[in-house]
Amino acid sequence: MPRDPTPAQRKKAIAPKSWLRKFSLQVEDGCPAPQSHDRRRRSSIRLRLHATTSWPMHCDVSSIVGGDHLLSLDFDTLSFSSDELLHIALGLFKRLNVLEAMNVKEVTIMTLLLRIRQFMHNNSYHNWHHVVDVAQAACCFGALSGIFNSMPAEHRFALLVGALCHDLDHPGLNLKEFCDSNESVVALFGGSSLLERRHSFVAVQILSSQDLDLRNQLGNQQYFDFLDAVSSSILATDMEKHAEFQRSMSTSGLAEDDFRKQTAFLLKCADLSNVTRPEFIAKKWGWLITEEIFRQDDAEKTCGGKAPLERRLLGRVALIRGFTESVAQSFFQCAAAVTPGLTPLVGGVARNLISWRATEEEVFERDGPSLHSALPQPPAVH
Repeated sequence: MPRDPTPAQRKKAIAPKSWLRKFSLQVEDGCPAPQSHDRRRRSSIRLRLHATTSWPMHCDVSSIVGGDHLLSLDFDTLSFSSDELLHIALGLFKRLNVLEAMNVKEVTIMTLLLRIRQFMHNNSYHNWHHVVDVAQAACCFGALSGIFNSMPAEHRFALLVGALCHDLDHPGLNLKEFCDSNESVVALFGGSSLLERRHSFVAVQILSSQDLDLRNQLGNQQYFDFLDAVSSSILATDMEKHAEFQRSMSTSGLAEDDFRKQTAFLLKCADLSNVTRPEFIAKKWGWLITEEIFRQDDAEKTCGGKAPLERRLLGRVALIRGFTESVAQSFFQCAAAVTPGLTPLVGGVARNLISWRATEEEVFERDGPSLHSALPQPPAVH
């Protein structure tokens, strides 16, 4: 095991993120010291950090985990149960060959996955299925693009953990509504990327817990570098800075040895990957994200906020088509220009956009803009 670094070395290892340094140094038993303005929130986090859940042994997904389908674009996370996804997520770590390379025990990852699942709320979209789906997409895109051919194990490990942690404790609310109802969290994190900073903060708490023992397994220097890499990748998913991220990719591209930027790039692509999937998968995710948007709209309406969103099928389809057209299409065109191996994603977006436009026109012609349409049944999520 490496010797403990000097105080100066330790400070340098975690210097890039001052807020990360502040909280990681406070961690003794997996939780920072509670602040007076946020004791209730910290108490809730503490209870979940120390909760125990058994690893499910009854799931048989060995054929999935061991097959080529695990890293394919048509992998349908929504077709698996919550317990099955634990085994699939563990299978991703094994497929990337990071456990042995990083000297991390398999039982450590099993405990980590159980802990992450405990922190995911029962939202329509931002839930346990979503983070596993993003992790699978990140691995798929890393292989498809060829980035994994040169990416060291420590960065592949940070990418996978970052993908699984990128929406930890997500409230299912947008930034404005969350800020209005959580003044203490705003006071704690403040500034830009508030939700993403909060996700990163919870991730650091989990990854710092004593029962995971990651610090001893990785060694001090590598441990703090790992926390910083996970944090950076999570912050890259902030949609408020999406245009800035895309401009940076267009102008600077991806240097072959800039593994931190490659990690952020793959996670960003994976977080938007629903629209690149085959139509039958993309439509299920489209339903779920609009369902969460509508529930958010209900909360705003209750608080006397803006006028309610259009709830008909036409309005639902228009939301998805609008996002795909205005955000996803140009982003994945940029991603393919930077990394030609991701060109198939552009085709997936184009096919789904054609499908959403056709559905929108069909519903409009059938029912007209002022008639309510019967909504289809939501997709089954195991």
